[in-house]
Amino acid sequence: MRDNIKNINNSNTGLDTIRRERWRITPEAVPTVRRNCSKCKEKREFVNSMKFRVNANGKNVDVWLIYRCEKCSTTWNMSIYERTPVSSVLQEEYAGFLENDRTLAEAYGRRMDLFVKNRAEAVIPEGGYRTEVEADGNADENSEVVKNGFRLIELVVPFPVTLRLDGLVADRLGVSRSMVKRWCSQGIMVKLDEHEMVWKKEEKLCREKVRNGMRIGIGTDLPVSETGAVPQAVKDSI
Repeated sequence: MRDNIKNINNSNTGLDTIRRERWRITPEAVPTVRRNCSKCKEKREFVNSMKFRVNANGKNVDVWLIYRCEKCSTTWNMSIYERTPVSSVLQEEYAGFLENDRTLAEAYGRRMDLFVKNRAEAVIPEGGYRTEVEADGNADENSEVVKNGFRLIELVVPFPVTLRLDGLVADRLGVSRSMVKRWCSQGIMVKLDEHEMVWKKEEKLCREKVRNGMRIGIGTDLPVSETGAVPQAVKDSI
């Protein structure tokens, strides 16, 4: 059963700080592409070869990232630049294309917009993930909560990952999953319902799958009330 979280403001809860964070979740494994293979005559996964194909014609350049069928090595090229003026491509990046820079190939192989542009079906192999944190304020990012404050976290997940929220929060903050479960049941960790614009408390929140755009809040002593309205101080941070 869902409950709503009490209005949060400096006057009635002693809230000193609203710390906004963005957690970007990136799978360790580089995505593959699932598509029909002309040689295998069926759908196969094509693996990032970490190599580029570059075609410079006069003032324009075309650049592709080469993928290979995992079974027969048939190639498929994912377009990065099409008939683009050479002058508009960074010189260092252009050199990386020509030299088949692995770091550059991996970076482009993680660009969701390129998969969409090429109408390619991205597949995330099983494996770990890494988390990059962007935050305002000067509070310790690894503290369990912001002392006398509210920690507002937005999840950025460009590629789907098989990861539960309790596992992510436990790993990121260095606490146990049982601790995260208690936070959810006690209303210390809540989720923003963007449709109703309320913070909602539910014990099952800890079991939810991590997804792009999810926003959670972690705060101390957030009592439950009937109103559930998002406090203006927190709303301004969203």
